Amino acid sequence: MKILVFAGSTRQQSFNRRLAAEAAAMVRAAGSEATLLELADLDIPMYNADLEARGTPSDVVRLKRTYKQAWLPRLKPIIPTMLDEGLARWMAKNQARRRAYLAASLRRWHAANPAASRTWYDGAPEIPLALRQARRADAASVAVNDLSPDEWKWLLDTFEHRCAYCGQPGDRLTPDHVTPLSQGGHNTLSNIVPACRTCNVRKGARTPEEARMGFVVHVNVIHHLEQIALI
Repeated sequence: MKILVFAGSTRQQSFNRRLAAEAAAMVRAAGSEATLLELADLDIPMYNADLEARGTPSDVVRLKRTYKQAWLPRLKPIIPTMLDEGLARWMAKNQARRRAYLAASLRRWHAANPAASRTWYDGAPEIPLALRQARRADAASVAVNDLSPDEWKWLLDTFEHRCAYCGQPGDRLTPDHVTPLSQGGHNTLSNIVPACRTCNVRKGARTPEEARMGFVVHVNVIHHLEQIALI
């Protein structure tokens, strides 16, 4: 183990300097490598923009190099993990903040690009529907909210672009939560079927059984996904 030891004080009789020297000696006695750095031996000026403009003083470079050599080899292997874990914690704590920021950025873009905005989703109509469902689920604070535009497109293809309740084909099908969000349903692939607007409005915030509606198009989504995984 390599340890860098230095005191912040440069006074000759500083207690911190004596303490740093004792600490370095204890580290060496324990069988580890200790580097005792005396700041008083380095010509390090207070911050001066004029000096910085002429280049970084050599002793400042030396201090930086010594410091990095002491801690970087030990931290470098775990830095990616630390960053990943830190980012995951931040994202978990700031979901609402992130969504608000993204929504505001998107609104600004649409306002600044009205011509492009009108054709934004022309080639991918499944995107706004999936995003709208995600916003609804977010507002309802559902436990699982992971339906993506690609999954909604895959669901439409799997149902052959037909309403699950009446079987009618159409190009304006909407996502319907089999178990409504208001009853604890999730906004996820296994709880969503394509429905025409008429059937979706008729079913409302009820289960198919409560609305006395059956499935005309039967697709076992989980089994279908398992079969795809086996191919």
